Amino acid sequence: MTFFSNLKIGTKIVGIVSFFLLAGILALSIIISKQVRDEITTDINKILEANTLRYANYVQANLDGTVSSLLTTHEIIEHSIDFSESDADKKIGRILQDVLNNSKWSNFAYVYFTAPLQANNPLYKTKSGKTIISYYTENKTNATLMQADDAIADFPALKYTLDSKKARIGKPLQMHVNGKSFLGVNVTTPLFDSQGNMVAVLGNIVDLKMMSDFLLNPQFDIYERNVRSVLTQDGIIAVHPKSDIIGRNLAELNPDPTAQKLLGVVAGKGEGLYDYVNYGSNDKSLAYIKTFEIGTQELNTTWAMAVTAPENVVYAPLASVQIIIALTSLIVILVIIAAILFFVKSALTNRLNIILRTLQSFFRYLNYESKEVHTIKIRAQDELGAMGQIINDNISRTQKSLLQDEEAIAQSAQTAKEIESGNLKARIIKNPANPQLVELKNVLNTMLDVLEHKIGGDTNEIARVFDS
Repeated sequence: MTFFSNLKIGTKIVGIVSFFLLAGILALSIIISKQVRDEITTDINKILEANTLRYANYVQANLDGTVSSLLTTHEIIEHSIDFSESDADKKIGRILQDVLNNSKWSNFAYVYFTAPLQANNPLYKTKSGKTIISYYTENKTNATLMQADDAIADFPALKYTLDSKKARIGKPLQMHVNGKSFLGVNVTTPLFDSQGNMVAVLGNIVDLKMMSDFLLNPQFDIYERNVRSVLTQDGIIAVHPKSDIIGRNLAELNPDPTAQKLLGVVAGKGEGLYDYVNYGSNDKSLAYIKTFEIGTQELNTTWAMAVTAPENVVYAPLASVQIIIALTSLIVILVIIAAILFFVKSALTNRLNIILRTLQSFFRYLNYESKEVHTIKIRAQDELGAMGQIINDNISRTQKSLLQDEEAIAQSAQTAKEIESGNLKARIIKNPANPQLVELKNVLNTMLDVLEHKIGGDTNEIARVFDS
């Protein structure tokens, strides 16, 4: 406070105005930034929602198509094939070939039999003696019969269907069959004979690489470093740019609280925009989640499509706006402060200094330190102009009064010399401006009147009479 009180008035004014100006512009910048951020967030939500829904609908349609194809194939096999016939294997083979040749995302189909077939084809037998007819295709035009592999019998979805006699959509897995490796999801359904006995399990593998190739195509990128991924309801990763984490649980890979919250949304079949920290890159991102059901209600399978975008990318326009606001604010503040400085200096500080110097000069004049005093040149009719005019009037009046007093004192001194020379008729004629000097003048003149009345008007004549 002492520091502030010691500052000059101009400095105080500029400081206070600059402070409130800076505070006002800062508050305005914060409000504008918030509004811009809200608008960007709204736009991001719409963009991510539209993209996520598009991908989710695409994935759901193709997975539903695969499930529908499997269930249709199931009906065809059950109603057109007698498993006891000797050529049942060939009929099933042709059906599996047609399924693969006409399926967009399937590359492997099979029928696992609970009992041996009449056909004695070594390609149907695994090393452990299980009977499996399996077909594989790489080009979607020529599905070929494969050697049966015990690895097929170890598929979790197949085991579930064998135990429960219910259809199943398995979890994303890295599968290895007869030297062929592929990422896939096993869809299974039981096959029953005419007596209602389960005699086989029909299986179809959804090729996740085909799904990934479409979803992760760079031409679909809407933001730099955006991530598109597909999750099962329990958090198993089906599609992700990092292929080495396919089939793993996101909860184990990403311990960040935002990931746990995201998985809760997926488990609860939710939808919306959420904060998220990406696995691997640790980018603080915005993620839109859309869950969707696959197949029939009996399958009770829900997956989720997630599209994320880094905050520093999506909010880059906001950073540009903030930089522009900051630079503009700085320029405006500097211009306004310069204008205030110029105005304060010309309209206040310089004029106050003139008043100060005039008063100092006047006080030196009053204290007989100087015989000169200057008045203020009035340039404006504002408060300072009125103050200057009052000072000028008082300087003039004081100068006139002092001059009048000087003349009265000089005349009093002349009167005193005449009295000293013997002339008691001499009087002080000049009237001073000072009331006290006026009173003194009257007292002296009255005293001279009394002396003249009692002893005469010429002391020299009185002295001569006494001397004679």
